[in-house]
Amino acid sequence: MIRSILFIALLFALPAGTAETSTDSQSGSAHPTLAARSTWPGVVVIVIFGVFAAAMLAGPIIRANAPDDLPSAAHDEPPGASGHHGADGAAPHD
Repeated sequence: MIRSILFIALLFALPAGTAETSTDSQSGSAHPTLAARSTWPGVVVIVIFGVFAAAMLAGPIIRANAPDDLPSAAHDEPPGASGHHGADGAAPHD
């Protein structure tokens, strides 16, 4: 899959041959014309894929070096055992 992504990115990055420009000689008004094929879209695509590739490499490394998760707070004690909510376990209402 990575090979196909790189192939597509390189395909966009390749410089075009000669750009054909034509003018409409029948009407005298100026029409917008397409610009010659530029290489910046291909470069941007390659940079974006590079950022994703860096994230795919950095993610597992950071995850492997991260500290283990802390144990979660125990909420399985019977009502009133913690003493925080009164004798019956319910929160005090003011």
